[in-house]
Amino acid sequence: MEFLLALMGLILDNSSFFARYNLAMSDRPTDIFGLSLGYQSNFSSIVAKHEFTLLRDHRTGGQPIGFFQSGLGVEPSYGPFYIGFIQSVGVMTVSDSINSGYFQFAQDAHIGFKGIEGTAIQIGYKHISNLGISLPNVGRDMVTITVRYFFK
Repeated sequence: MEFLLALMGLILDNSSFFARYNLAMSDRPTDIFGLSLGYQSNFSSIVAKHEFTLLRDHRTGGQPIGFFQSGLGVEPSYGPFYIGFIQSVGVMTVSDSINSGYFQFAQDAHIGFKGIEGTAIQIGYKHISNLGISLPNVGRDMVTITVRYFFK
């Protein structure tokens, strides 16, 4: 039992909740916007991330699209700064003319700064596509702004 409590302490000591704002990288930045909530565990520089994103893509009529994803990546720290790369797999609630099929992949790249009281802010890039499993596979490219709270 003590081992499980120690393991839970280790996981929580190296974990964070986050909220993210997603904005399209296109000719019209208002084409795609969305909000994400997630949980991330850090084990040294290795990370495991679970995230739910609610998007609206006006190129497909603006209907709400949910995206559940889990992924693994790396996030080394350099003092208060960190950089991360995460590959995720997930399921979209809608198959549309941008990303056909429900099974999708996401790639995240970000840089961040850890502030006071266990908080951090980061900016990044996110790409969601089906890797050409089915057509069309236009994909969604977004700039992301994230606020994180670390357990300590």
